Amino acid sequence: MRWGLVPSFTKKGDKPDFFRMFNARSETAAEKPSFRRLVGRRHGVVAFTGFYEWKRDEKGERQPYYFHYADDRPLLFAVLYDTWQQGGDAIQGYGNGGGGKAGSSTSSSGGGGIGDGKAVPTTGGRGGHADLAGEGEGGLRGQAALLEREVEEEDRGGSLMFSYAVLTTKAAPRLEWLHERMPVILRGAQDAAAWMRCKGQEV
Repeated sequence: MRWGLVPSFTKKGDKPDFFRMFNARSETAAEKPSFRRLVGRRHGVVAFTGFYEWKRDEKGERQPYYFHYADDRPLLFAVLYDTWQQGGDAIQGYGNGGGGKAGSSTSSSGGGGIGDGKAVPTTGGRGGHADLAGEGEGGLRGQAALLEREVEEEDRGGSLMFSYAVLTTKAAPRLEWLHERMPVILRGAQDAAAWMRCKGQEV
């Protein structure tokens, strides 16, 4: 699973541009050609340890801030994902990696704010993915296990690449001082499982 959506209609032989569609505005995703096919069909969840935003200080220098939960539990981002059929050799070395998992079921569940999280100035080195949270076959781990089986069945030839775009929304009031947008953060395993499982045409 790679961060940065590569639409399924991308031509074979093209070099994927992962940085072109790494985010999707939740308010307009259903209207955009690259995303509207995925709304109500290919909803996923990727767990991150945290995320960065940058703000210029009084000297005009950009200062990164790292957002994460105070107890360091994973942040569950709502994503839209797609698949791209390409020769195995052609996709090697492309993209920015990604250790997250996504679910192929659908939903219109909403997102939440950062909760009891915090923002701290940092010089880097703490970002990345984390394991999915939640227990039980009906929870997030169960949904992830279902996807893993689907991926194995759908990509038997080894040439199918999965990629995703993180949904964004208007920043929560407590984060507006830094940026006007933020990722759609699901409140927990129950909301995340619902997002992957339920059908809906609205994000």
